[in-house]
Amino acid sequence: MLNFAAIFDMDGVIVPNHRYHLRSWQQMLRRHGVDMTVQEFNDRYFGRVSQESLRLIFGRKINQKVLKRYALEKEQIYRQIYSRAVRPTPGLAKFLGALRAAGVKIALATSGPKENIRFVFQRTGLRNFFRVVLDSSMVSHGKPHPEVYLKAAKKLGADPRRCVVFEDSLPGVESARRAGMRVVGLATTLAARELGGADLVVKDFRRLDPEKINRLLLRRGK
Repeated sequence: MLNFAAIFDMDGVIVPNHRYHLRSWQQMLRRHGVDMTVQEFNDRYFGRVSQESLRLIFGRKINQKVLKRYALEKEQIYRQIYSRAVRPTPGLAKFLGALRAAGVKIALATSGPKENIRFVFQRTGLRNFFRVVLDSSMVSHGKPHPEVYLKAAKKLGADPRRCVVFEDSLPGVESARRAGMRVVGLATTLAARELGGADLVVKDFRRLDPEKINRLLLRRGK
């Protein structure tokens, strides 16, 4: 049995869905008179909780009731346009199986709502791999705050220093770093060079195995 725990983000990690989130944001915002470029989305809102992004976009003009309605609208659009395209990131199912066979505890810790988690699990069949699942309703602070990863480690009964996080966003990488964890960056959304804060950057999961992740921890002196 290997002595580490694995914590996965969902969007861009479990499923390579970045462009569908972007399209759903653009559609929703256009309905309400706001245009968003790809660069603006990537620089300011990518990796954040939807309601936090809406506060940044609309500022004090938006009250809590409207904010919740817009967030729900955006996620409904996302699930509608992504429904027929959902596929796990290449190599993920095999990698999850290898982790489980090696006795590694596995968690999902995402800034997304529970409806999106259910949507992804229904279409990928991956739910049974995850001992712990955390969504945005279970934390008070979104990424890059470390709360979601620290809470995942606690629920797994794992030392944060023995946790490896799989992330694709800069706020997510920072969140894991601030939690004292090691990070594998998935270059599914950003270019590999943009994920310089990660300990290891990969295109997908096809060349990963539990022993390689364990060596990553040993190499970093953990």
